[in-house]
Amino acid sequence: MTGTGQDTDGTEGMTGTEQDTDGTVDMTGTEQDTDGTVDMTGTEQDTDGTVDKTGTEQDTDGTVDMTGTEQDTDGTVDMTGTEQDTDGTVDMTGTEQDTDETVDITGTGKHGLGGTTGEHFPEDTQGTVEVHTLDISVNPKADTAASKIDMQGDP
Repeated sequence: MTGTGQDTDGTEGMTGTEQDTDGTVDMTGTEQDTDGTVDMTGTEQDTDGTVDKTGTEQDTDGTVDMTGTEQDTDGTVDMTGTEQDTDGTVDMTGTEQDTDETVDITGTGKHGLGGTTGEHFPEDTQGTVEVHTLDISVNPKADTAASKIDMQGDP
């Protein structure tokens, strides 16, 4: 029940420090998780991307980890923490570096409007999108050049 030992057959060691060699669930202590089972407490290195409830780990396959600090290597959605976003996926919170100009929910980025030259809709360097609307309520059936709307935004 107590003491320091090496768990060689996967039984549940309640206290102490051990090395988990078969991935069974150990309730307390510090161990190295070699097969990605869920460990409730302690500090470990997650080698297969399973969900660990607490602790500090390095996420090597981009699975969702609920707490801790990790580096997201494939752009999956992480709920909390600090990461570097390498493929521009949408991350809900945290601090990141966006390397491909995609739209992130938070942070500061530079986003252009697709298909525009910037002549009519200059891009906003703070990452917000300015919405432009066209008013087509002026007698759309009138057959005059002045009343026709060029949907490309050109006069």
